[in-house]
Amino acid sequence: FAQMENLQSLEISLFDSTNEEMRSLEAILKRNKLSELTIDSYYSRSLDYYYYSVMRWRLDSVLNEGFNSMSSLRELHLRCVDFIHLPNLRHLDLINFSLLSPLELNDDGIAVLSDALRSWRNLQQLSIDFDKNVSVAECSLRKLFEAIAGCHRLQILSFHYLEMADSVVPSVCKMIESLKQLTEFTSENQRNESLTEEGFKQLEPIIKRKGLNTEVN
Repeated sequence: FAQMENLQSLEISLFDSTNEEMRSLEAILKRNKLSELTIDSYYSRSLDYYYYSVMRWRLDSVLNEGFNSMSSLRELHLRCVDFIHLPNLRHLDLINFSLLSPLELNDDGIAVLSDALRSWRNLQQLSIDFDKNVSVAECSLRKLFEAIAGCHRLQILSFHYLEMADSVVPSVCKMIESLKQLTEFTSENQRNESLTEEGFKQLEPIIKRKGLNTEVN
C-alpha cells in the first residue's frame, strides 16, 4: 500500500486485510486519486468470525468516511458489503455501480441505495443483486425504480433475484420509459416465479418498442 499513492484502480478483499492495510486504504481513499474501486467482504468459514466482524465494521467506517471526498471515483463494485452503513455513497459521481451478493438488502438498505441513485445523474451502468433470503416491500421497490428512472444516462441495467410481482410491473415500465439511453435490460433468476405470463405481457410492448437487448427469467 505504501507505494500506491497514485493508484487509480484498486481491488481489496476483506479476508486478507490487516489493520495496517486498512489504515493504508483509508489514506489512499483520502488522496482522491482512485477512479475505480472493488471491495469484496465475503466471509469464509476459515476466518475467525470476531476478527471478520471487527474488520468489516472498520471497512464500513473507512469507506463511508472516504466517500465524502472521493470526487475522482467513477466505478464502484461492492460484494458482500453491508450497504446500510454507507449513506455517504450519495456524495459520489459514478458512471458504473454494481452491488453483488449484498448482506441483507432489506427495506432500509433499499432506502440508502435509492437515496444514492438520486445523486448519480451520470450513471451509465447499474447492476443490483437482491438478497435471496430477504423480502423487500413493494413500496420500497417502487421508490427504487423511481430513483433509477432519474438516471437518464443509464445504458445498461441488470437485476438478479428481483422479486418482481405483476403489481410492480407498471413501475418497471415507467422506469424503462424514462431511460431514453437504455440499451440493455436484464432481470435474471426471478424469485418465487413472481413475474407471471400476464405480467410479462405488460413489459413486452415497451421492451420491443425501445429495441432493448433483454433477458428476463
